[in-house]
Amino acid sequence: MTHLELGERILELRKANNFTRDQLASKTGLSSKFLYEIERGKKGLSVESLIKIADALSCSYREILVSELEEN
Repeated sequence: MTHLELGERILELRKANNFTRDQLASKTGLSSKFLYEIERGKKGLSVESLIKIADALSCSYREILVSELEEN
């Protein structure tokens, strides 16, 4: 999974949870700017940040890393 694919997946899950980027930033302790850069594929993220995002989105990190297409 590329940085862009990972960012798009996080964006998709954030929107599915009806969170603004600022709300997700508040729940994760990450900055809104950093989340923007992740969602646009401009930055990668650490395992720690991935777990924070997954927890805030009430999903597992696997749900972020593995798209439905990859599971089939």
